[in-house]
Amino acid sequence: MQLQDLSYALNNRKIKVCDKHGKIDYLVSAEIVSLENVYTVPEYRAENGAYVSENVVWGNDVKTDGNAELKIEECDEFVKISCAARLDRQIRSIKIRFDELPLGTLVSSIDEDKEVTDHGICINYPEGWRTLSWPFVTFRLENGKYMYIWCKDTTVNKKIFFIKKVDGKMRIDVVQEQDGTLLKNDFAISAIYCGIVDDIDAFYKQVSDYTKEIYGLEDFENSKIVPSWFKDISLVVIMHMEAFTGKIFHTYQSALNDVKKLTERIDGKHILVYMAGWEGRYYYKYGNYTPDERLGGADGLKKCIDGMHALGCKVMLMYGINMVNKNIPALKDIVPECEFITIGGGKFHCGSVNWEGSHHYDFDELAQLNVGNKQWADNLYEQIASNAKEFDSDGAFLDIAACYVNDRRARMFDGVVKFCDRLREIKPDFMVSGEGYYDGLSKAMPLFQSGHTEGKMHYHDRLSARLFERYSREFAHLCLGDPWYGSTGVHEQGVNEDRKAPLCKAIIPTLSLVDGSIENAWDNVCDILQQANEYRRLYCEKTPD
Repeated sequence: MQLQDLSYALNNRKIKVCDKHGKIDYLVSAEIVSLENVYTVPEYRAENGAYVSENVVWGNDVKTDGNAELKIEECDEFVKISCAARLDRQIRSIKIRFDELPLGTLVSSIDEDKEVTDHGICINYPEGWRTLSWPFVTFRLENGKYMYIWCKDTTVNKKIFFIKKVDGKMRIDVVQEQDGTLLKNDFAISAIYCGIVDDIDAFYKQVSDYTKEIYGLEDFENSKIVPSWFKDISLVVIMHMEAFTGKIFHTYQSALNDVKKLTERIDGKHILVYMAGWEGRYYYKYGNYTPDERLGGADGLKKCIDGMHALGCKVMLMYGINMVNKNIPALKDIVPECEFITIGGGKFHCGSVNWEGSHHYDFDELAQLNVGNKQWADNLYEQIASNAKEFDSDGAFLDIAACYVNDRRARMFDGVVKFCDRLREIKPDFMVSGEGYYDGLSKAMPLFQSGHTEGKMHYHDRLSARLFERYSREFAHLCLGDPWYGSTGVHEQGVNEDRKAPLCKAIIPTLSLVDGSIENAWDNVCDILQQANEYRRLYCEKTPD
């Protein structure tokens, strides 16, 4: 299947663009998409510096009541493209198609550089685990220069980039969806900038500065959303508690025992303990965040956290920001009202992770809820606040925080930001962290869990320190293997040979623990503790030991 292609040639008028700065020529065209069909523009007329048309058709020849305006500005160092359209029905998206661009290697994906093929690749923004954490694509060209295509939006909105090799050149489609909560018959996209540069890091700095401006970010060292104690943290310990199947890796007491052992080699004030599956069956109990009796009950959890505090450690409990077991009685009325619904009306009825991965998204217990909906936000907030007050936890980790759906009922990104701001009011210096990353999330939280593909870690500082490290920090995904035999604990990955995060400023050293990790692989544990001490020496504020 050739993604983004129909089974017939479109009759779109293609306009030639001459980029004198980049010394390239290419073609630009536009398509308009409603909730039911795709519309092309076979002809334009020049008017007030734009290309204007009332000849908007579907099926290549059936005229509809609508119009389009395509504007192409050839500036000194880039070409700026904007488009607006109106139909007699709601507009889902507008696509700007580039043809005959110079062929390059995609270098802006979080996971790895990608060669552009004649089959094509389709990637979304925002996607917080492995592809696009910023609304641009960049390419390394054969002449050593770089080309970028950047949607200069003012907030987070869904975008799709389709990239394909055609006759030795490159075609790129840029699809921008209308905000699902504001569906109207007219829509104007955010401006698209296309340019050629010698130094790609200079472009990344420009994006970083713009990101700071539109989201009101502060550099990490001065950020008000970073708890004061976090400046001392040089190790994140992923403490695996109870698996989906009910297998217990740690009770509250054995978790405390493991941390006591770690503090023989590293001062507890440098440790953040991240407890996954602390409430009982990982994921299966999502939505009901109460201590598990098999792990030690409420008294056991309180003693565990108090004991870790006595050692100087901080403790962060894991919560699912958008995943719940829909059979939990307290959520009976919330699930139907808050479940994800796409701009096109599609719903997410299937669960995510399971006991061993082969039934991923193929069972019926779990539902995905949008924290932008007040009912779910209130319910989850009350659970987190209650636990923070009763057990004195120091932070909340929000699982699947980087998930993004262009929801028709509530803006997901806005809901996440509002929810995280609210969590920080629970008590002073309360850490809010989450899984995955995209640019706007730096407004919501300062600490993230990395992405991964089948256990292979993807760290968000790969492109440039200017983009991620400037505002945020992260640690390895909880599917990092433990130092003994690579167990990923509660996570559906099972076993992972990747057991250690790289040493660099943006990434906090990470230690994954299951039952037996310390007893059977102490030398490997100490290797990671040594890395944590080195991280502290290199990157943390100087504090007396």
